Amino acid sequence: KDAGPGRQGILGWSQLSYLGEFLAGKAFTNTIGPVRQGGNAFEPRNAMLLARGCALLLPNYRGSLGYGDDFVKALCGKAGSLDVEDCAELTSLALSENQGDLDGTRVCVFGGSHGGFLTAWLAGHPTHRKLFKAAVLWNPVIDIGGMLGTTDIPEWCAFEALGAAGWRFGDGGGVWPLSANEMVALHAASPISVVHNVECAALLVLGAADRRVPPANGRQWAAALEARGHPCEVHDYPGEGHALGGAEATAHVTVTIVNWICTQLYSRVSPP
Repeated sequence: KDAGPGRQGILGWSQLSYLGEFLAGKAFTNTIGPVRQGGNAFEPRNAMLLARGCALLLPNYRGSLGYGDDFVKALCGKAGSLDVEDCAELTSLALSENQGDLDGTRVCVFGGSHGGFLTAWLAGHPTHRKLFKAAVLWNPVIDIGGMLGTTDIPEWCAFEALGAAGWRFGDGGGVWPLSANEMVALHAASPISVVHNVECAALLVLGAADRRVPPANGRQWAAALEARGHPCEVHDYPGEGHALGGAEATAHVTVTIVNWICTQLYSRVSPP
């Protein structure tokens, strides 16, 4: 799908039945941002959701791979705005073009890592949050400023949120510690800044040994929701890292996410 000027490289597609819509904003990160695109390769969770009657939209927002260097670098210094708008516009476009098939009252957003960052933003966005009934966050980036000193990819934080392409610890790159203005900018780019707007149901899955996005990020989001009287469901996986790649963790998180999404969209585990 084409979401307008500057978004020609963004793709979305739906498969099988359209009883609900499932938005997968998944893009794992390296030192300069998303390094994965939404594609049509086999993915167990997606296959299980399709089998349950969900439609899928896999957005390649600006900053994703596959459309050239300029497409990737377009997100530099604009994380939390450009990528969020792309995903929201694609969701609205999919709904408007398929009104006879998609139920706009049953939309779930799901993402991991940078995709979890987008999920938290969309769930708390002043306007876009109204699109979503539920949200699933997998090791999400929630507070970029708080994550900067503990992640194994601090350069990602500086690149995506501050536009500092050459920033790194030491080696003459960047300035450490950051200035007060830079910390304010990191907070403004982070979804923790809009957590007070979250109204949808939410599921959070965290790897307790994650060095890429330390679990304190997700726990901070859960604590903020709890303080507002709007708790989310949290699953913490001891010893698991960013990918939740252990056999038992993979099996449990896959079944948990699929069943939770279907329960939210259908009000029961199996579709009508």
